[in-house]
Amino acid sequence: MLIDKISQIELELTTKCNASCPQCVRNYFGSYTWPTLPIVDMDINWFKETIPTEIWQQLEHIKFCGTYGDPCMHKDLLDIIAWIKHNSSSSITINTNGGIRSKSWWRKLAGLLDPNRDKVFFGIDGLEDTNHLHRIGVNYHKVIENLTTFNHAGGNSIWSYLIFEHNQHQIEQARQLSSDLGCGNFVCKKTSRFVNKTHELIEQTPVLDNAGQTIYFIRPATLPKYQNKGYEDFKLITKRYKGYQNYLKNTEIDCKAKRQHYIYISAEGDVFPCGFLSDRMYGYESENHSDHKTIMNIIESIGGRSKINLHHTSLKDIVYGDWFKAIERSWSDNSIQRCAHMCGKESTLLSYANTELYSVWSGDTFEKDNK
Repeated sequence: MLIDKISQIELELTTKCNASCPQCVRNYFGSYTWPTLPIVDMDINWFKETIPTEIWQQLEHIKFCGTYGDPCMHKDLLDIIAWIKHNSSSSITINTNGGIRSKSWWRKLAGLLDPNRDKVFFGIDGLEDTNHLHRIGVNYHKVIENLTTFNHAGGNSIWSYLIFEHNQHQIEQARQLSSDLGCGNFVCKKTSRFVNKTHELIEQTPVLDNAGQTIYFIRPATLPKYQNKGYEDFKLITKRYKGYQNYLKNTEIDCKAKRQHYIYISAEGDVFPCGFLSDRMYGYESENHSDHKTIMNIIESIGGRSKINLHHTSLKDIVYGDWFKAIERSWSDNSIQRCAHMCGKESTLLSYANTELYSVWSGDTFEKDNK
């Protein structure tokens, strides 16, 4: 990774979220927030001062999505976007569940963004009777009100629909509704999250209450046209390599972040090549996987967390330093399974998940099956 080639940055402004999606690492299967997760906001003044001016000037794309939080939860998001617009010609995308803020806030957001270049992805996974089954804690009527307000104010919205068994029958109805409400596009995502954070194929995800009791299950689509074909490839790979772990140990890695000149900055100020590695830091499944220990050992070996954090180390020194070098060296023996699972040469779950999503982009933009 060359710092003068960085063209895309994903900024996780906050680890706060109004939702408790059961397949998100920030909570325990839809119940309580995972206790080791720091609840933090990126400071706006620090944000302005930390990333060098030349980086802002060369950026082509800035994405507000994140691994643990919803960017619209950050109190200064509007000010941050206004500052970026003054200091960079980059396009902007925002991924959100859309269930927070006032109508006036959404009007202001629309006024700041360029409808020809900037996009807001509203993650709405169904209609009134189904969206809350995955977007737990999100008020559907509030989302529709915010989406409509944003559109009427001139914003460019994308209705992003994660397909499950419980909402597959509503896709065309939702697609028509998105058009009626003035959305710029409607995209389906054939979720890849039925391979869990420990890289095991699962048939369903439990949804738990705060007492740890299962209240229902989230299951993948059953209709063939809405199924992610990558699951079949996963099974074939597992058979061909005599176990998926053998595939992870032996596949060649083609790092999308490196190829697409992309970096990820967490709300705490940590710099990663991508958000897929950031999600190894916190969460029930993540912390119980060998990748967590491997990554923490790498961080310790290079001098500790401060060496990957912009509060203590410059972006240039992080990107050119031991942290990024150690991650790339790990590809020689695939000691970080997350890299092999996401960017292995035969891994297809991600590409099949986001086929429609890619179609709304011009150019090769780094995306992930997240918000």
